[in-house]
Amino acid sequence: VANFATDWGPYVALPFFMSDAQGKRETGYYFWGYMLLGQIAALLSNNLFVVFLPVLTRLKDEPTRLAAAYLRALRTLMLAACFSCVFLASMITPLEHLVWRGKWAATTDAVMLLAVFFPWKATFGLTSATFMAIGRFRRYSYCTWMEGIILMIAAVFAGKFHPFAREIVLYTGLALLIGRGLVMIVLMKTLGQRS
Repeated sequence: VANFATDWGPYVALPFFMSDAQGKRETGYYFWGYMLLGQIAALLSNNLFVVFLPVLTRLKDEPTRLAAAYLRALRTLMLAACFSCVFLASMITPLEHLVWRGKWAATTDAVMLLAVFFPWKATFGLTSATFMAIGRFRRYSYCTWMEGIILMIAAVFAGKFHPFAREIVLYTGLALLIGRGLVMIVLMKTLGQRS
C-alpha cells in the first residue's frame, strides 16, 4: 500500500480538489507526463531491484562493502537516469507531434519540468533493495509511507492553490526530491555512513 502511495498517491489526491472540467484536464496532463517519465524510472528501478537484492544480501555482513556497492550503484543509476530524462525532455515536443499529433502538446512543458526530478524516482528500487537486503523491512515501510504522504500532501496543496499541470509538477517534483533525499539519508545512517 505504501508503494501505491508513492506511485499513485498524487493521482488519488488531486480529484478531491480538481473535480471540475479544467481540473480533470490538468490532472490528465500531469499524469500523462508523470507516467511517460515513470516508464523510464520503472525500467531502471525495477531492473536494479531484481539485480541488486541478491547481490546486496550477500554483503549484509560487510557494511563497508555494502555501503560502497550501494554508492557505486547509485552513481551509475543517477547517471543513466539523468541521461534518459534529459534525452526525453529534449525530444518530447517533436516526439509528441510525431506520435500523438498534438493531442498531448499541452503536456510538453510539464514533461520537461518532471524530467528535472525524475532521476530521483529511479532510485526507489535501489533503496528498496538495500533496505530489504539488510533486513530493515519496518524502516523501509516507514520511509515509503513517509514518501507517499509527502507526495500526496504536495499534490493536495498544488490542486488547491495552483491547479495547473506545470505547478502540480513543481510541487510534486519538489516533494519527490525531499522524500527521496530523506529516504537516502535514513538509509545512509542505517548503513553507518555519513549522509
